[in-house]
Amino acid sequence: PPPPPPPPFSSRRRHTRYSLQSRGSEMCIRDRPQGELRDQALEAARRLVDLRIGVADTRSAVASRTAPAPPPPIAVTPTALTDYIGCPRRYQYGRVDRIPAPDDAQSRVGTAIHDALEEHYGPNGGGDGQQLLERIEQHLAEAGVAGTAAGQHALDRARHVIPAYHEAYGEPAEVIDTELALTMPLGKHQLRMRVDRVDAIGEQAVRIVDYKTAKRPEGRLFPDQTLPLTLYAVAMGRQRGGEVHAAFHYVLDRDPVRNIIVDGPEVDDQLQNAQAAADGIAAGNFDPKPGWQCSHCDFQLICPAAER
Repeated sequence: PPPPPPPPFSSRRRHTRYSLQSRGSEMCIRDRPQGELRDQALEAARRLVDLRIGVADTRSAVASRTAPAPPPPIAVTPTALTDYIGCPRRYQYGRVDRIPAPDDAQSRVGTAIHDALEEHYGPNGGGDGQQLLERIEQHLAEAGVAGTAAGQHALDRARHVIPAYHEAYGEPAEVIDTELALTMPLGKHQLRMRVDRVDAIGEQAVRIVDYKTAKRPEGRLFPDQTLPLTLYAVAMGRQRGGEVHAAFHYVLDRDPVRNIIVDGPEVDDQLQNAQAAADGIAAGNFDPKPGWQCSHCDFQLICPAAER
């Protein structure tokens, strides 16, 4: 059988019920003291605020669990920072992926001459310019590069200029340290350095010397060329105090010394650049920087971004 019809006047009954409930509520509210209503409203507002704060805290906790953790601090050298500033991708290939670079006789020549200078001006060294030249010959032979074109060229230059270099800038110097290890905080990171030579200048000042075996460049040096020496000087000043000077010694050049300014706003810029590079290394940002430097890169043949 068909369902029974709905009771008559059902919509009117619903309207009547709603009206009675509303009037009842209004009567209850009118009968309550105003202070009680205000207290209840304030309590409701507090609960609403607490609820919203709880929701915000929950969202923050969820975000903290899902967001990537900040990269940890790293220990880095000025040379590594210079490599990264030059091209982050090259830094990745050489220092992260550790892809072997082609054998470079020129680099081994530079290392051998550095070792000879360290030995000569170190605590167990000494002697005149001729003895320094003999040490250079010995270290080139021990490095296996004395017979290479790069080794022969360096040795020929050394025979012409090393005795005069020692007489002008080695023998008169009061060398107080060689291969000095320094550390310095760089933001949240740690900077580790090793200085070629430290000379005393009077009683209060020192000069940091950075050996170079390339030809002395003309004109203004680029910031990435002076970055390591600037960081050495800043670290030395913070550790020792007093006045700190800095100079490149291009030991195979007839005009070997080039002094570097290590104070003023340029130093602040260098420190900011160094920290930005350290942050990039820690974060794993190794985007390539193609340009003219690609022609001198050890990894140009395997780098898709290299300019050829």
